[in-house]
Amino acid sequence: MMCSEENFQVLVNVNGNVPGDKHCVVVDTYWQTETGGHVIAPLPGAIPTKPGSATLPFFGVVPTIVDAQGRELEGPGEGNLVGFM
Repeated sequence: MMCSEENFQVLVNVNGNVPGDKHCVVVDTYWQTETGGHVIAPLPGAIPTKPGSATLPFFGVVPTIVDAQGRELEGPGEGNLVGFM
């Protein structure tokens, strides 16, 4: 099936290769099996998307970056991404 076929509405791909003639909108998301679904994901057509960026938190998710001791980091830094629902 080619991406440009009229009946092709959603492409779900976890390995990075887009089949077909590459006319599909690619939506980058962040999720884990443990979360039960997407935690950071754009709404294509409703907000601007940027290749390689999962954009905004999904409804009800408050993402935070914490250090190794679990303290919330403010401003630029490196740590662990956690989400509170």
